[in-house]
Amino acid sequence: MTNLKTTVMTTLFFAVAQPALAGAEGEQHVCESMGELAYMVMELRQDGVPMSQTMQISDSELVKSIVVEAYDHPRFSTQEYRERAADDFRNEVEVECYKTVDLG
Repeated sequence: MTNLKTTVMTTLFFAVAQPALAGAEGEQHVCESMGELAYMVMELRQDGVPMSQTMQISDSELVKSIVVEAYDHPRFSTQEYRERAADDFRNEVEVECYKTVDLG
């Protein structure tokens, strides 16, 4: 998770510096968006989509880091555990994001 944490922190530093994202609401929106992305990537992982295909959606180092981190997690066979894995991964990414922003 260290690589992901570093990438999240670096990306957020530049993202929240933009005027359009200034303030607590913008920073919170960034973290929510990152969480949604993490959830979708983990769903792909749990569905058995090959990592190479998922990497094709990667348009930034942040997305690549999230994909790699998701594929480091195990794949589950039951729907309950698959959903739990996606929820947990979303929360991991959001926690790292919220740790780096000042929500005022």
